Amino acid sequence: MPTPEEYEARIAKLNAELDRLVQKVRESEVALLSVAEVKRSLLPPSSFTIVGLEEFVLLIDKDGLIRYANTGMARLLGAKSKKELLKSELSQWDKGILGAGFLQVFANEARHSKQTHVVERKVKGLQLPTEEEAEHGRDATLRIVANSIEDQVQIVIQDITELRWLECSFSRYVSHQVIDKLRLVAHDALMSVNRKSVSVLFTDLRAFTSMSQEMEPSDVCAFLNEYFERLVESVNNYEGMVDKFVGDGLIAVFGAPLEHEDYALRALLAAREMQSAYSELAKERSNKGFPAPGLGIGIATGDVVVGNVGTIDRMDYTVIGHTVNLASRLCGAAKGGEILTEPETYIRAHEMISDTEFKAEMPRMSFEPVGKIKLKNIDESVDVIQMIVRDSK
Repeated sequence: MPTPEEYEARIAKLNAELDRLVQKVRESEVALLSVAEVKRSLLPPSSFTIVGLEEFVLLIDKDGLIRYANTGMARLLGAKSKKELLKSELSQWDKGILGAGFLQVFANEARHSKQTHVVERKVKGLQLPTEEEAEHGRDATLRIVANSIEDQVQIVIQDITELRWLECSFSRYVSHQVIDKLRLVAHDALMSVNRKSVSVLFTDLRAFTSMSQEMEPSDVCAFLNEYFERLVESVNNYEGMVDKFVGDGLIAVFGAPLEHEDYALRALLAAREMQSAYSELAKERSNKGFPAPGLGIGIATGDVVVGNVGTIDRMDYTVIGHTVNLASRLCGAAKGGEILTEPETYIRAHEMISDTEFKAEMPRMSFEPVGKIKLKNIDESVDVIQMIVRDSK
């Protein structure tokens, strides 16, 4: 048995070797996964490990011996500690977590090809080291990455179950950047149906239905695809949610599922950007001799019921309530190029103008009262406000 001093010397030597490898990788721009205290990858997360998720790490030498393992990997493989794994054969521990012999085959593939290998596997009934004393295992999705450097192979395993669930549930509605932030939101909060205050935005192209009757079907689809692409980009820029597309209209929500205190301001800024982006598209079409109908936008702020609604076969994350109906009616009343809203949106946005992450890039905006308008299916007349967009800040 080595003495404590000898053991510490061996660990120091191993850490020095790992540091040398990492430095070599950085100099040659070759990908190396996170090792020891190195937390960030040298390649984009999409083709590498996912930054921010816990990593279970193995380092295997050319003889198939384990040279490094962190605590998470040790527990995943069933070892009492990471010390128990050191210098033991990988085959001794590769007995079925991912399928008997999987890690050895995966490591050999990476070693011989000299390329980074990435796979994802579903594992039933797995109790992960990150779970707090779970009595039962769970079905999990694991991301396994292997990379070979100088006859050594590093394997990193990450639990991406929650991430894949978020992507499956919300990728239709929000950007990947928002999904990344939703990882910090409790699962129950995302799945529950509750009441909250949000801003709802509707868009509609004026007289497009009749105009489309004179267009070729392929031209209609091509125009709508480009139109929606530009509008969705504006929603994503302010971390809103695209609820759905309805004909030539779009419904977006700000404040759910990702919460922001400045959700009303975000809705107005997104609407401004939409009008600007659509104006460019309309100009491009006009220069080519194609018609371009005006874009009307309506925004309302207030309480809605938000959550998954539907049947057992199909569920949609959506918002329901008076605020949704009001935004729709405001959009219907807006002329081409107009953005109409109501006092609640104006008040909440005005309160946040000096306390928002967009303060530095805040455009010049002004609001003009339109007056009380009786809107269809709205019991009382509504104080309608038009947002006037200036070209300069």
